[in-house]
Amino acid sequence: LRDDWGFKGIVMSDWGAVHSTVPSILNGLDLEMPTNVHLNPEAVKKALAEGEIKESHIDAMVRRYLWTLIVSGIMDGKSKEGGAIDTPEHRALARKAAAESLVLLKNEKDALPIAKKTVRKIAVIGPSADKARIGGGGSAQVIPFYSVSPLEGLRKSVGKDISINFSPGIVALEDTQPVPSENLRTPDGKENGLRGEYFANQNFEGDPAFVRTDEQVNFRWATGSPAEGFPADKFSNRWTGQLVSPVDGKYSISLSSNDGGRLWIDDELTVDVWGDHATLTGTALIEMKANVPRRIRIDHYESIGNADIVLGWRLLEEDLIGKAAETARNAEVAIVFTGLSDAVEAESRDRIDLNLPKDQVDLIKAVARANPRTIVVNTSGAPVLLGEWIDDVEAVVQAFYYGQEGGNAIADVLFGKVNPSGRLPATFPKRWEDSPAYGRFPGDGNKVEYTEGIFVGYRWFDKEQIAPQFPFGHGQSYTNFTYSKLRVKNNNGEFEVSFEIRNTGKRAGAEVAQVYIGQVSAGVPRPERELRAFKKIFLQPGKKTQVSIPISVSDLGYFDPSNRSWTIAFGKYRVSVGSTSRLIRFSQEVELKLPIEILENLEN
Repeated sequence: LRDDWGFKGIVMSDWGAVHSTVPSILNGLDLEMPTNVHLNPEAVKKALAEGEIKESHIDAMVRRYLWTLIVSGIMDGKSKEGGAIDTPEHRALARKAAAESLVLLKNEKDALPIAKKTVRKIAVIGPSADKARIGGGGSAQVIPFYSVSPLEGLRKSVGKDISINFSPGIVALEDTQPVPSENLRTPDGKENGLRGEYFANQNFEGDPAFVRTDEQVNFRWATGSPAEGFPADKFSNRWTGQLVSPVDGKYSISLSSNDGGRLWIDDELTVDVWGDHATLTGTALIEMKANVPRRIRIDHYESIGNADIVLGWRLLEEDLIGKAAETARNAEVAIVFTGLSDAVEAESRDRIDLNLPKDQVDLIKAVARANPRTIVVNTSGAPVLLGEWIDDVEAVVQAFYYGQEGGNAIADVLFGKVNPSGRLPATFPKRWEDSPAYGRFPGDGNKVEYTEGIFVGYRWFDKEQIAPQFPFGHGQSYTNFTYSKLRVKNNNGEFEVSFEIRNTGKRAGAEVAQVYIGQVSAGVPRPERELRAFKKIFLQPGKKTQVSIPISVSDLGYFDPSNRSWTIAFGKYRVSVGSTSRLIRFSQEVELKLPIEILENLEN
């Protein structure tokens, strides 16, 4: 980082990632975040006194601090100029970026785009239809000024011309609302709300600093304090009392916390999101009887940084899947919005498998039986298994987490205002057994070994000759493209890959041309091919263009662990141009021979 790349700034840790003093300093760490558990004055002085580190190490750390302060202008008291935020231009950019990120995985019988002139009723179904799934959980969570759900975006797009009938089908357990005060009681049952005890330490030690009745557990203190004169960090809270339901039924109950949170119902641990982390949500199903109180206890602690704690719930309706199927049966098109959420894909926890929740799979199948023209829009940050239901539906769109304008962007793509051009940044496997993590994850609970080595992602599928559900780089369009006239030119050791692309369809659209390179006969294990460049090309119907993509010598390098350096091997390489890692349009072999001056530069 510093010797080869010339980096002069500070190197800081991820939150809680430091586990040593001397090794961290000797290996170049400057700043431990968010606290100084290991790089504190006492530990550093002890290491100096025992000769494990030198003053020169500390001098270098300080020098990098000062350099950063100087070049950023902080040392001179300079502040950044103010700017605009949440402008119309920002909103337009968010919408454009979201639309271009959507990936059309499947489109049989030209189910998409939906022609507004040909339909009058559309069924919109699923737990991710009326909620804007804008990002992951924990430190991935960003709260924008507003967000547009798919249901809202579709309704805006069609106006009054098309009837959109919504049915949730199922309820995601994390989609709850804060429990109202009237459904909470103090331990003696005499007041609404819960008894809150606030401790000026993280471990509930000693007597609480103060006790009060809180109407709800719905707090977002951020970096502030729960009360005047009370610390903003390193505190803990405990709420006790009763939970009362107005009706019989099943409830989804949730606890969201930053940092640790635990929820007990009738002395049974029901939700556990304990630990140092940004906001995480845990959920559970509980049975409630009307007006029969259940004992409730919530423990929460805050380490350093933001703090929040929210107790939520939601009454679950009966036979939602049957109602959704009936809604689909009475429509010309059914769109099912499935996927995960920031409660499932978040820091500090792993997904337990690659499946969609079983009730979502059941929902897709029920809707597809009711309406043969069923389209699935899936939201997730990483691959999910689709094989159990993909043959039952006509079209599938992978929406990932689409940000604040996602609902409008999804409508733009589904109705053809935007031709999809997103491409998969990961391989979607057919089975969990095909994943390189199979047999290794979750390990022993503390350690997972990545034994695939350099064969990460699509490289593993190529090496093992496994057919994926959808390969890396995959993404369909509402138009078609042809490739021709490939030429690879070696310009003094630098490759120039050129070819021609033509839009042979009837719609304007963008193709993402991908250049893969593999060494023909490598002396060390190397992938069959690796993505080295890509380019998005927008073309009107019937138009063509010449594409030229440069490939530098460094793009051919690989890391040699025997000498801990990047190495460039001379010899024959196969240059391939394709639309995915598996759909290769054409290939050409070239030989890498560098002139003396380039060899000397590489050695230097």
